[in-house]
Amino acid sequence: MKKLIWILVAMLIATIAVGASHGREAATDNIEVCEDLSLLNSVFDILKNTYYDESKVSTDVLVQGAIEGMLATLDDEHTSYMPREEFEEMQTDIEGQFGGLGMLIGIRDDILTILSLVEGSPAGRSDLKPGDRIIKIDGKSIEGLTIEEAVKLLRGEVGSKVKLTITRESSTRSLNFTLIRAIIKVESVKSDIIDDSIGYIHIAQFGKLTAMHLRKHLYELKEKNINALIVDVRNNPGGFLTSAIEITDLFLQKGIIVSTKGRDPAEDQTFEAHANAILPNMPLIVLINKGSASAAEIFAAAIKDNHRGFLLGQKTFGKSSVQEVWVLPNGAGLRVTASLYYTPTGELIHKKGVMPDKIVEAVEIPENIDELIEIIEEFAIIKDFVATHTPYTDEEFEELTQLLLEHEIQLEPRLVRKLIRMEVEKYDVPKLIDLDYDIQLQYAINMLQTINAFLETQQSR
Repeated sequence: MKKLIWILVAMLIATIAVGASHGREAATDNIEVCEDLSLLNSVFDILKNTYYDESKVSTDVLVQGAIEGMLATLDDEHTSYMPREEFEEMQTDIEGQFGGLGMLIGIRDDILTILSLVEGSPAGRSDLKPGDRIIKIDGKSIEGLTIEEAVKLLRGEVGSKVKLTITRESSTRSLNFTLIRAIIKVESVKSDIIDDSIGYIHIAQFGKLTAMHLRKHLYELKEKNINALIVDVRNNPGGFLTSAIEITDLFLQKGIIVSTKGRDPAEDQTFEAHANAILPNMPLIVLINKGSASAAEIFAAAIKDNHRGFLLGQKTFGKSSVQEVWVLPNGAGLRVTASLYYTPTGELIHKKGVMPDKIVEAVEIPENIDELIEIIEEFAIIKDFVATHTPYTDEEFEELTQLLLEHEIQLEPRLVRKLIRMEVEKYDVPKLIDLDYDIQLQYAINMLQTINAFLETQQSR
């Protein structure tokens, strides 16, 4: 039995070591490593045969614990072991369709944190924000749970409800949100035209086919003779490094896109533009916020450092590590931080983020918004308004605000319009552009209109 356990543990660790080494000599050839593995085997054997609670020392449980212990010593939330079921879910997610709430979560400062929200999803249509810290799910504390355990609680039958309790830096108390689970379909690229002249592109994630889809949208906008462009990567959690490079290459004629540095200097890489820009000289603004991460930060930093465009919004999340995913013999997955990426000017983004050229904050949500929404829903104020006023005039909107005041509800007009939009989207496809509520987008439009007006003046001289 002891020999069998030794073989199981040694094979597992050797498999991981060989995968991570990329052909380098396996660590098990080193005598010191063999001695350490022998020590691990001794502990494994003693626990397996001596510990009083046999249910806690099955081979599967101890091997899982050994893996988790190894990963915990790295202090890297992006290097993780994914059991087969979770690994399969991750592969489904990255292909673009999955069930749940539509948000990416991770550990930040040892607290389960919302990293980004999927546009048009239950979470994306709510007033949850990147940076919100989840403390309870359905009224139960999640303290001590892993991300995998939390994900299982968040996911469930389509149409079922889940209640999240979160804390927020701008709020002195916890906030509650009730969401309805749904099938989340991620369309990685969407576009539209504003004022018949400004192209708007929203990139939701950097998937395998995103560059191909983006190229199509750019050519379509080019044919419509736009004179300025806005690229929105807010709440974009990132994706594939190769996708970020391909997408950035569509905007740059020359210059460094990104460089990666890992354990072996011989494997460090620098990626440069190939003069493939579709609209190389067009005024460009990139929208970023706290939910812009990873590949989205590569794109934003390359645009900024190469002086190709203007970044507007909020500082990005700050994840600059490149993960490689390994398929393990049992069908599980191992996600390993293999290298870090650096901006064209050599800056490391990890845990720092990318600063915009112009900081423009989003609309702040009042601390007591959940209480106000409960009142609004109790009296069906917004629901009744939408049922009889779609679309609505400025006068009708003013009547609505007066009705809210009668119920002692005082909200910024932009937020009232947002609540109206959220009610409409319960029964209709969410609109891509929300000029009533989106201050950052409005600021970008005003900037580009000013730039184009100046350029037109210069050309007429």
